[in-house]
Amino acid sequence: MNLFHLAIISALIPFASCGPQSTDGPRQELISGVRVLGISGSPLVPQIVKKGAEATSVELTVYVAVPLGETASVAARTLGSSPGGQVIKPENLAIQTDGFSYEDHNGFRLLTFKMTAPVPDESSFSSGQGGQATPDPTSTSTTTQATRGQVRYGIDVSAGGKIESVESAFSVASEGAEDLAWTSPEVTISAPATTSEADVDSETITLSHTSPTSETYTIGWFVSGGEIANRRTASTTWTPGDAGSYTLVGTVRGMRSKGFGIKVIDVKAN
Repeated sequence: MNLFHLAIISALIPFASCGPQSTDGPRQELISGVRVLGISGSPLVPQIVKKGAEATSVELTVYVAVPLGETASVAARTLGSSPGGQVIKPENLAIQTDGFSYEDHNGFRLLTFKMTAPVPDESSFSSGQGGQATPDPTSTSTTTQATRGQVRYGIDVSAGGKIESVESAFSVASEGAEDLAWTSPEVTISAPATTSEADVDSETITLSHTSPTSETYTIGWFVSGGEIANRRTASTTWTPGDAGSYTLVGTVRGMRSKGFGIKVIDVKAN
């Protein structure tokens, strides 16, 4: 099959782990208009800053599908406070607009860009302000506790006259927590195979991924055209419907860690 492979393996998100939903297309797997595919963070789980210590930040990489021929604009959103985590104010989310990178594919452009966000200090997680003390499974002491929390942020992505609003989060943990060593999953698409063309009527698509952490991973397929029988399973059926060139996107997200991985391939269906 005439395939052009673009491998993008991230070291988080968001989507992070984010998990935005789009209303641009009739089916959730169909890429139409602007669509945030996922967000990754580095480090995946940053360490909560000790009070009085030097400030640190996390780098967030965002993957967005935008219409061919279009460019996107991005702005930070204001989120309401929540007992479930800390919130990054829009003025503290630094979007690196000078680093926007576009890759043209079949039916859409893949935009990749980075943002940086401050990591809260330990005072932000005191007195029930969005963190919780939990036993550290890496410690041999029964009294050792680790603080873990969620840090939320939001962005609006505009392209082609449409806007997608996304709320996401990254995880943080205190010094010594096993979470700090977590890494993101890596994704491989094994079918369609590179030696054959996709069947226009029915094609099996299969992805696999590494599992750096013991958690549940969510699969998400996206495609520039046709229909996918079950976009939430690693192996499923894709029906292009018409001969032509398409792009398949496979994503994986860690439910707890917020780890994110993505793989993109261009496919010819006959």
